[in-house]
Amino acid sequence: MHCYRVADRRYPFVWVTADQPPGRWHAAGEGPCHYLASSAKGAWAEVIRHEEIVDVDDVLDLDLSLWGVETPRPTEEPRLAHSTLTGDRGTYPACQEDGRRLRADGVGGLVAPTAAVLSGVAEQQSVGRDGSFVVTLVPTETVVWFGAPHTLVAMPAAEGHPDPGVLSDVRPL
Repeated sequence: MHCYRVADRRYPFVWVTADQPPGRWHAAGEGPCHYLASSAKGAWAEVIRHEEIVDVDDVLDLDLSLWGVETPRPTEEPRLAHSTLTGDRGTYPACQEDGRRLRADGVGGLVAPTAAVLSGVAEQQSVGRDGSFVVTLVPTETVVWFGAPHTLVAMPAAEGHPDPGVLSDVRPL
């Protein structure tokens, strides 16, 4: 599966220590936990959401690295309502508890809807037989891996900021 991750260019594309700040699927001290997006749009939307960016000028000021990450697709999905999976920080404790349950069961990762993309979809493009672009909407997902990142391999894909149009499809945190 091809995924994406946006990170500060000064650091590796994933966390390698347990001192990672808490997130939806892990609490303080439970890292590392690696959050990837099934689309570049989803990866940028997560940054915009967590930075609480609401202004186009702030999107244009972003100067980050977008990484392409090759990873197997986890087979586990959380046992939570969609509203919890895509909710604000108040829903994090329920997600963190489900993350603990999965780790205790020996599960290494999960796939869930991307909380940051309001529409829940990203645009995928292909080329039709006549040479025209064909746009297909595909679900945006978050891929989460628990533990050491030794199996994740990435390549830098872009630097800077996303198309500011993504801002209109970001679910506020």
